Amino acid sequence: MNFPVFLEYPGWLIIPILITAAAIAALLYWRNKTLPYPKWLKALLAVLRLLVIFVLGLLLLKPYLLQRVKNVESPVIVLAHDNSASIVSANDSGYYRNAYLDKLDSVYKQISRDFIVDTLLFGQAISQASAPRFNENRTNIAAVFSHLRKSYFRRNLGAVVLFSDGIYNAGFQPELAAADFPFKTHTLALGDTLMHPDLAVFDIRFNRQVIKGSLFPVELTIRAYNAMRKNVVVSLWMDDEKIGEQNFIPGSNRYSRTLNFQAQADEAGFKNMEVRIEQLDEEYNTTNNIKQFFVEVIEKKQSILVIAKAPHPDLGAIQAALGDQYQLEFNYTTTKLNGDAGVYDLLVLHQMPNATDNHRLLQNFLSERPQMPVLWIIGQHTNLSLFNELQQLAKIFTSSNDWIQVNAGFNQNFTAFNADAQMAEQLSQWPPLNLPYAELELMSQAEILFFQRIRGVDTNRPLVFFGRDGDRKSGLIFGTGVWGWRMQDYRHNQTHNHFDNLLQQIIRYVVIQNDNSLLKVFAEATYTSGSPVLIKAELRNKSGELIHDIPLEAQLINEQNGRTYAFELMQDPPFYTLNAGHLSEGVYTFTVSGVLGDEKLEARGRFIVESTSIESSTLVANWNLLQHIAEQTGGNFYTVSEMDQLINDLASDESLVSVARYENFFDALINFRLLFGLLVALLAAEWFLRKFYGSY
Repeated sequence: MNFPVFLEYPGWLIIPILITAAAIAALLYWRNKTLPYPKWLKALLAVLRLLVIFVLGLLLLKPYLLQRVKNVESPVIVLAHDNSASIVSANDSGYYRNAYLDKLDSVYKQISRDFIVDTLLFGQAISQASAPRFNENRTNIAAVFSHLRKSYFRRNLGAVVLFSDGIYNAGFQPELAAADFPFKTHTLALGDTLMHPDLAVFDIRFNRQVIKGSLFPVELTIRAYNAMRKNVVVSLWMDDEKIGEQNFIPGSNRYSRTLNFQAQADEAGFKNMEVRIEQLDEEYNTTNNIKQFFVEVIEKKQSILVIAKAPHPDLGAIQAALGDQYQLEFNYTTTKLNGDAGVYDLLVLHQMPNATDNHRLLQNFLSERPQMPVLWIIGQHTNLSLFNELQQLAKIFTSSNDWIQVNAGFNQNFTAFNADAQMAEQLSQWPPLNLPYAELELMSQAEILFFQRIRGVDTNRPLVFFGRDGDRKSGLIFGTGVWGWRMQDYRHNQTHNHFDNLLQQIIRYVVIQNDNSLLKVFAEATYTSGSPVLIKAELRNKSGELIHDIPLEAQLINEQNGRTYAFELMQDPPFYTLNAGHLSEGVYTFTVSGVLGDEKLEARGRFIVESTSIESSTLVANWNLLQHIAEQTGGNFYTVSEMDQLINDLASDESLVSVARYENFFDALINFRLLFGLLVALLAAEWFLRKFYGSY
């Protein structure tokens, strides 16, 4: 083997080290006339001492040896199993909960005899586990391929075995993810391909907030499979009282029908709404016949005035995300801001002020309403010099007309509200915002939600933040293009909820006045029954310092059935956290309490847990998808009855071989025990010779 040596310091330093070592050795043995040694012994002792000093001096230059090591890696087989609830929702659920799991365990053990086996489960997320529990409410098959690309890069991944029913309802199309997948993928088909008679509440469209005394619409999409010429009866219920019923007869075995109901909002508060479809005689799956949702009846909606330079896709995203909960008014000129302007709870300025509008009207409007919250969205048409004149939240300075594209990076220290964990994880994959190439200077203490992420590098430059402009609470989104975030949310998750919730949280936080209470609790407005209820709290002493050594207790009450849950929050410095687990659907009120000195502190709130029945909406296994994935990746397609064949094919697959890789690495010379032994041997030899010939 070749062991080239590299030094941290210049190589020419070896020469003075050698000269110094020779000088010391000569001084010790040749200039010292009192030593009773013959010349040959003096020369030998001098060489020994020279070598010791030279090696020690050489180590001061921090030499490294470049070594090459051969690593032999055995083939890895990844067994990826579908953990979604759809597999046990069909009529063979008993088999998959019992006998199938025993067979699956046997398959895992037999494959492990010949290969290194890694197991994972997939559904809404990827987890490193082997035994499926079939309890996840979404299925993202495409995520398996992206996970394996990252986790097994430069690994000897011989093959992937995908156990699934082929039903997916999150992420993008699995065929696209598998199109250029570099690893052979075998698919093992689960589930039932028979299409039984089935009625399903496929979609419900409604306003989450309605005004008291109004008549609000509820639009339903009902799907019927193998129910041609059957009488389908659909009813709408409010607080267990039937408020409407309609029926129809499907004209084909694959039929979809849209029904419209009207409901009266008589009393303020949350209303428990439910859609029910009467069960057919031959229908097996009835979990998708009922769907529950909640409508909040309020005295009045908060009003938001949006002023923009011109129509823009961002405004459509704002309308879609906020239209149900707020009274929105859009204007494309500042003339609305005259003396007759109405009363609004929030002003949103999109790419305003600009050079063409009369910014004096905007200036007067803001000065007459010093406490009115404002959300600024800076864009290409924003006149930055006029913007700097109108507010004291931040100053933006630019010397060119250049624009850049910047991604968002989540601030892990942001505590003003609970950001959605899945949104924060996917944030780096959301499209970039367009913003001016400029320096942004914060004029007051700011709470930064997102930082700028430029070309994959996280920075400390704010992208979305909140602060105070005198008595006015303000927020700023530094860039346009948030409409792309909403589109990407749907592309990845088949829903707009993550973006909509984010924008609603931003609006709520800008609108609400500062909370100066010592105990603050942060909870989502809406959770799903398939996700844990996570609550965070912060506690401050009277000096405003965060503390975490006072016990806090929480009580959750389901308003529908009166059931009470008691918890103690976990101290997670500098905050408190509570994982209440998976709760049944309903409206919950909560109280978090503790004692600080002689003062009892309490914080109250309310949230909704919505039912997620997406896994039961489609139960017909999609084996064609699994066959296509196997063909695309060079794998084989198997059914449950062919598990033994899968084991035999893997064992006889000649492409599954060990791979030898050579790796180069640097190792410090000082770490070599052989070198230490050499030094000890040289010193020992010198000592022995001197001792033997009469010295010491």
